[in-house]
Amino acid sequence: MLKGLKRLDLWIPESHPIWKVPPRMRSAIAREWLDVGGRLAALEEAVARLERKLDREGDTARPVTPLRIDADAFFEI
Repeated sequence: MLKGLKRLDLWIPESHPIWKVPPRMRSAIAREWLDVGGRLAALEEAVARLERKLDREGDTARPVTPLRIDADAFFEI
């Protein structure tokens, strides 16, 4: 057994896209997909935290005032 590594056995449906990957590359690709899935889950959690924060601070947030440019003054430069 390789130090610091653990084995994971999965049962995956025959229709799963991993079966379209060549057999010799399948483990590496599956590992990559698991890593991407983990990062995606972390991003979804971060977005959910931001949404909750925005919901809490929505009433207390400073209003955004649109920037107005005086065209006449701008073209006098």
